[in-house]
Amino acid sequence: KQWYQRRVRAPPTLCKINVAGKEYITTYECLESYPSTLLGDPAQRQQFYRADMDAYFFNRSRACFETILAFYQTGRDHDPPDHVSLDLYDDERAFFKLPTI
Repeated sequence: KQWYQRRVRAPPTLCKINVAGKEYITTYECLESYPSTLLGDPAQRQQFYRADMDAYFFNRSRACFETILAFYQTGRDHDPPDHVSLDLYDDERAFFKLPTI
């Protein structure tokens, strides 16, 4: 009789991101799937870490950030919310260094 040791993966490490007072939680693994982006590159991301908040803080548009985070989670580009101008959305995408898909 053979016994196999079941591999147990450690749970992913959670990453807290605060955007203008609203907290978002995702995983580092999700962000680091896109290493050329601001959130995907640990060195670039570290500049925004606030120890007092135990989070990365961005004083940016919350309305835009939901679609930016959705990009990391799905790998697809998303349309901006209806109430957000394309100029603002493009500025936010550029700030976070998201690729054009």
